[in-house]
Amino acid sequence: MYRQPRSGFTRIPYVQSCALEVDGQRRDGMLCNLSLLGAYVHVDPPLEPGTRVGMRFLLPDGQLPVVSEATVTWINHGAQGSATALPAGCGVRFTGLGPEEVRRISTLVATFQ
Repeated sequence: MYRQPRSGFTRIPYVQSCALEVDGQRRDGMLCNLSLLGAYVHVDPPLEPGTRVGMRFLLPDGQLPVVSEATVTWINHGAQGSATALPAGCGVRFTGLGPEEVRRISTLVATFQ
């Protein structure tokens, strides 16, 4: 199942490990969903809104990793008591996707739909 958020960008479930760089330090995370606008990343403890991060993750197309800057826009501390709730983490908005990465993510989203 996918959802169409208020932003107008379709968000699809996409589970993939990712690397985050925060203040020069690497943190491992797990993508939970993805859109052209951003992603939800399981990372504990969650990063605070406004935090700028570097992101690196793979897509199933077998090409080089997607590398982008992003900004944390919201956090989720988890523990919502529902099996369908997102784990602890944060929503990020991409701020540095290149045209090729946009095309690749767009292709993945379209294929999922």
